[in-house]
Amino acid sequence: MTELSEQAAKVLGPLSGTATVWSLDLGLRLGLFQHLATESDGATADEAAAALDLDPQYTHVVLRAAYAAEVLDRRDDRYRLAEHMAVLLLDPDAPGYLGGAIKTFVALRETYLDLRTLASSGEREWWSDFDAEWIDAVGENGQTYYRRLLNLVVPKLPPVAAALGRGARYLDLACGVCRGPAKVVEAFPGTAVTAVDCDAYTLEVAEREMKERGLGDRFRFVHSMLEDLDIDGGHDLAVINISLHEARNIERAVERAHAALDPGGTFLVSEFPFPEREEDCRSVPGRLMCGVQFFEAHIGCQLLPTARFVELLQAAGFNDVGVVDVTPMQVVVHGTK
Repeated sequence: MTELSEQAAKVLGPLSGTATVWSLDLGLRLGLFQHLATESDGATADEAAAALDLDPQYTHVVLRAAYAAEVLDRRDDRYRLAEHMAVLLLDPDAPGYLGGAIKTFVALRETYLDLRTLASSGEREWWSDFDAEWIDAVGENGQTYYRRLLNLVVPKLPPVAAALGRGARYLDLACGVCRGPAKVVEAFPGTAVTAVDCDAYTLEVAEREMKERGLGDRFRFVHSMLEDLDIDGGHDLAVINISLHEARNIERAVERAHAALDPGGTFLVSEFPFPEREEDCRSVPGRLMCGVQFFEAHIGCQLLPTARFVELLQAAGFNDVGVVDVTPMQVVVHGTK
């Protein structure tokens, strides 16, 4: 028989995790973790507050919570980032970067609050209805998936590596703010990008950021729903990152991606591998993806299992469809035209 305390632990654990996520978001947004990363001997709460012009008590509350979560170490009242935390929290170019995921889950509060009323009305919203904080957080989190794509997936697909190496004509679908595609362009300077998104505000941010990074001349921006994309041929590579499941007509979206490629071109679908069985949701990746499902429901869709994406590519006429398991939270399905 299960004890009451055992069941309570199943609630208290997530509650402590929620407190940790909010503490880490504050530590990042206030610059506290960035400051500690520059201090070889660490810093007291008072020193960090003085350096960043913050209130000492608020600063101590944030640092102590991060210490409680084992993200910080502490000795003689001096806080330091724990081992590897500088990479995990502060390096957006690292394959293991989690700073963007933290900001995304905090920004997800918009969905949780809206669903208090939308769950009764049944109303759905779209990307254009969301706060700028959500758009920015998703853009920061999504770029990590591109880093893993470049580091772990492209080397396993020689035709893709060869196309990028000689200067691929690259189509990025649901490009967001383009921080991920920028990584591809920086890694392969000969690459030219056609960046497609359905949200005008997101494309405005993307165009501005790419110009600021000196990459503007490498991008062409197209405002279009995926299933309405009017591009026939002209691309060696098409990529869609954690977004295909959001297409209003997913079969049509895959067909349009197929049409936009030249023969021999490759389509890479980077996605969340949602569990095939509900029982498999009872894992850390499963619980995280179930959290993402609240947003997906908010915009009228849901994450899908890997097998569904394989079926979609095969049905659209892609050849040699295969799967690369990247992490428990990322899979890449690929096919060739």
